[in-house]
Amino acid sequence: MTAEPATEPEEIRARLIEQLTAPVRWSQTLTSMKETGADRFLEVGSGKVLTGLVRRTLGRDTESAHAGTYEDMQNLLEAASISES
Repeated sequence: MTAEPATEPEEIRARLIEQLTAPVRWSQTLTSMKETGADRFLEVGSGKVLTGLVRRTLGRDTESAHAGTYEDMQNLLEAASISES
């Protein structure tokens, strides 16, 4: 597995198969995302596990948030000045 993005259909198919059968490389993926410019991480769903992993992997100073409901997500997007099209 690689933590780099895939753009070609054949590569995407191969990676999907690999993702189902190989270990998760979440830490490497987060690090790669940050190195390529990601500066905000938003977890949407009922748990906060991934938000905790972001903080442990990238440091507590990394901007991360959790939205457990649609309303929470809307509030976070509004606070971040991101609007829906």
